[in-house]
Formats: sequence, structure tokens, C-alpha cells
Amino acid sequence: MVLAIPVLLFFGAPFYAGAWKGTRSGRNNIDRLVALTTSVAFLFSVFNTFFPDYWLGIGLEPNVYYGVAAVIIAFSLTGDFMEERARRNVSAAICRLGGWQHNAARVLPEKQRIDDRVAELFVPVILIISLLTFFIWVFFGGIDVVSHGLFAALSVLVVACPCVVGLATPVALAAGLNKAARNHILIRDTSALEQMRNVDVVVFDKTGTLTEGHPTVIGWLWAQGQEEHYKDVLLA
Repeated sequence: MVLAIPVLLFFGAPFYAGAWKGTRSGRNNIDRLVALTTSVAFLFSVFNTFFPDYWLGIGLEPNVYYGVAAVIIAFSLTGDFMEERARRNVSAAICRLGGWQHNAARVLPEKQRIDDRVAELFVPVILIISLLTFFIWVFFGGIDVVSHGLFAALSVLVVACPCVVGLATPVALAAGLNKAARNHILIRDTSALEQMRNVDVVVFDKTGTLTEGHPTVIGWLWAQGQEEHYKDVLLA
């Protein structure tokens, strides 16, 4: 408990703040799922820590899940860290393509935007499944399996946490931007990269867009009267 408290209060503060904002606005977001899962695991563990006799009196073990709460926060923060690192690497790679100024904040789409899009429908469904899991355990097993039912409900929330969606999408886009940058293709906005799958016609407004950066002779046409030795001069 002593180790879990600073993790939740300090490192988990952004998730709780985001969950509170989402609750006030009436919108579901990934922060609500993270905050709910960690809060239930932590509060249930606190109850079992200070009132173990409640469960021991009915022959049950007062299990604690402080580690579950801390791991969820750590996993979510790892996703944020990897996203930020990918954003900086891609921005640096693009800036090296001739010194163009680039806005690093636009290199990858906001993780929150991706998460919220998933969470709008995903979070309510997961909460319902989690509650059903708990009540099914209690209904068929009685009071003796309350602890197991709660652990199963928490497992549903943890396993279904769509944090990986917010991580996988930015990393995939980062790989695409890096690949393009190495081939001297500048993509300033990831929304353009996301929409490339819908493109069937590409129009270039000027010849310079297609240059390779060095001249190349691909053929020649001889006019009448040209001497044959001119070819040797050109090749030289």
C-alpha cells in the first residue's frame, strides 16, 4: 500500500484528472476506464488491509490488489512515453531532410483523440461485461466467492483496456513517417498519411516535385547535321 499510494497520486494524477473532466462533460474516455480500474483495486485492497476480519470471519482470504493498480498506471504511462519518443524521433528525421522546420506536435496524432474515439462505445460495453462477470460469480458461488468475483471483474477491465490501441496507431504511423523520411519524402501531417489508403489519383503541380536531386541522362535525340563525334563529347 505504501508503494502504491505515490504511484496513484503522482503518476496517476493525469488519468484521474482526465476521468473527472470526462465525467463532467458526460463523455466516455480511456481515462475513466483506467481511473475506475485502479480505484476499485486500490480501495478494495485498503478495505482488506484494515478490516481483514470481515473476510476471515466467513472463512475467506483478504486478498489485496495494490500491484494491479500500480501496473495499470505503469502500463499506461509506458504507452505515453513510447509515443512521445516516437514523435521526437520522427520530427528529427524529417527536419534532417534539408533543415525544414517541423512542428513535433503534429508528427503523430494525439493519443487522446484515438483513445476517446474507441472509448465512446468501448468503455460502456466493458463496464457492463465486468459487472456481469462479478454478479455471475456471486450468483452461482454465493458470498464465498466475492473476492474471486471481484478479481475476475478487475481482470476484465485490465485485459480489455484499449491503451494498446492508442499506442499501436501512433507507432505504426511513426514507422510510416520514418520510412518516408528515409526515402526523402516529407509528410508534414499524419492525417494525410492516414488518408492515403483512399487515394487513387496523385496530381503534381510542378516538375521540381519529382526531381531526384541530381541530373540524369536517360536518352538523346540527334538533329540532322549533327556530327557523330558529338556523342563522344557528351559522354565525356
